[in-house]
Amino acid sequence: MRRVSTILRRSAMAVLALGLLWLNGRPYLAPVTQPDSERVPKNAVSHLAWIREKLADGAGQSMQRLFPEGFFFCHALYGLAWVEIGLRSAEHRVMAAREARRALTNVESAAGKEAFLPELPPGHGMFYAGWRNHLQAGVVLLTGDEGEKAQLRSRCDALVQALTASPAWPWLASYRDQVWPCDAPPGIHAMCVYDSVTGEDRYADFAARWLEAVNQNLSPEFGMVTHVADPGSGRPLGPPRATSQTIILRFLADIDPTFASAQYERFQTHFHDSILGVPAILEYPHGIDAPGDVDSGPLIAGVSASATVVGMGVAQIYGDHEFSRAISQFGETVGLPCGIGRRRYLGGMLPVGDAFVVHATTARPWLQQASSFTVRRTPVSVLWRSGIHLVSSLGVALAFLIWRGGRRRRRKLGSLAESSITTEAGSE
Repeated sequence: MRRVSTILRRSAMAVLALGLLWLNGRPYLAPVTQPDSERVPKNAVSHLAWIREKLADGAGQSMQRLFPEGFFFCHALYGLAWVEIGLRSAEHRVMAAREARRALTNVESAAGKEAFLPELPPGHGMFYAGWRNHLQAGVVLLTGDEGEKAQLRSRCDALVQALTASPAWPWLASYRDQVWPCDAPPGIHAMCVYDSVTGEDRYADFAARWLEAVNQNLSPEFGMVTHVADPGSGRPLGPPRATSQTIILRFLADIDPTFASAQYERFQTHFHDSILGVPAILEYPHGIDAPGDVDSGPLIAGVSASATVVGMGVAQIYGDHEFSRAISQFGETVGLPCGIGRRRYLGGMLPVGDAFVVHATTARPWLQQASSFTVRRTPVSVLWRSGIHLVSSLGVALAFLIWRGGRRRRRKLGSLAESSITTEAGSE
């Protein structure tokens, strides 16, 4: 029995040693982000292959039971990540167009629309219309298909009419009496893509009016778009939040690079942070202590994991590469990636999370050159990995103390047993 116990303890120590080696070595491996907009990020294609299999097995439906837009985001982000890859690589363009169309079909299905009210203009509300148009714009960008262009034009025209008539201008309700400003930029971005592909400037004046109205409805305190707006007036309510800012900034990069760069620098000032030196993104601006919700997920020291993942891609778009790279390397450590040819994170427990990750790692401007952005770089300490090493060291120390305490207890119990045996023998 003692020999078995020794083997088990040594095996446990070996597993612990390998785990610590893995944990402390992962942050030094190459990141999965790719700042070169003409190259496909490593593992992106295998990651999408796994997501496609899970979607075929009903992952969209299972994610819908957990999140308000779970089905929609699973399929839309899958398709949009393929658009990003198609823009990066001519070799993958045919497959990218096919998969993006597949995603658009699922988004347009009854299941894709189920969570959204059909009576909300321009049909199923701002969130649905904006992201659907954005995905279709990606298909148009990859294929140039005339039928897709015509349908995109019709849908963009409908969105222009709905936004113009909205009491919440420059915003539009996504759900009844609920307005989230971050839902509008995907639709405006789709209009910009249409104009770029066709050369028509059909939506240029509208986009300019929209931007002017956005500037008039920024948070007075932070000079940024707020997370929520008044459904009756469009006026800002509450502070900006990272889960919406990271979405807005991704689209602003193509809508108005100058305004976008200024907004990104405000985002750096108010939201970029670190935990034990590891770069991260706060859900609320510095100085605001508030709880998380279904959008942000649970907050750790104010940091939102979901906003940090999406923000990784945003930083890549704006050329803030050290910040993006460090987040990617940390994610490769704590996200427990696995799978050869079918990559996923956390054992594949949350496919919608994988969709957000691959959409972030493939991020690039669609209409601008990455060199267009001259934002300041977020300072990232060369010692940011030391926090991981410190936590690992504390873990080793704790494990040693537990092991040593157990060994002492075993010795004490052994001594007591021997003493008892000796006493019993003497009494006989």
